[in-house]
Parts: sequence; structure tokens; C-alpha cells
Amino acid sequence: MNICSDNMSGGQNMYVKYNREYVTMYIEVLPEGQVVPLSILWKDGRKFAVEQIINIKNNAPVRSGGRATKYTLVIHGRTRDFFVDDGKWFVEMRAFI
Repeated sequence: MNICSDNMSGGQNMYVKYNREYVTMYIEVLPEGQVVPLSILWKDGRKFAVEQIINIKNNAPVRSGGRATKYTLVIHGRTRDFFVDDGKWFVEMRAFI
């Protein structure tokens, strides 16, 4: 967990805490070892297909702490960053404090 300043309140600093929200990611592993995300299942039961893989970055810094492989994906028409660390998939959720 990291806490940083975020100037989103019209000049007044608010502090933001980033938490890991773990998700179920359905993947395909190609013969050469490449991991291809196919769909995501959120904790509330909603499931969406991965429409496009925009970028994959190994060993990316994570605002919630540490490093992970970062997948920038288009899901349900929105671009979002997903991370995988030690086989566990997560998104970073902001909480203003």
C-alpha cells in the first residue's frame, strides 16, 4: 500500500491510498509461454471479455507497492491497467483519505 498526494480537488491536496483488488482472469498460455488474457470475472459476478491487449510491460512499478507485470487492456470499451504478481491478477483501486 502506498499513499501519495493527488491534486484533484481544485488546488487542495487530497491523499490517495492505492489498494490491490484481486480478480479472476481467464487466460490462455501459448506454446511459447506467452500469457494471453481472455476475460475477467469481477468479485460481484460480472464477466467481461478482453477486447484488446494494448501493452504488456514486465517488472512495472505498482502504486500499491512492489513490481508486477502490467497488462493494459480494453475491457467493456474502457482501457484499464491490470497486473499479475506471482500468478495473482489485480487492479489498483484508489481510496481518497
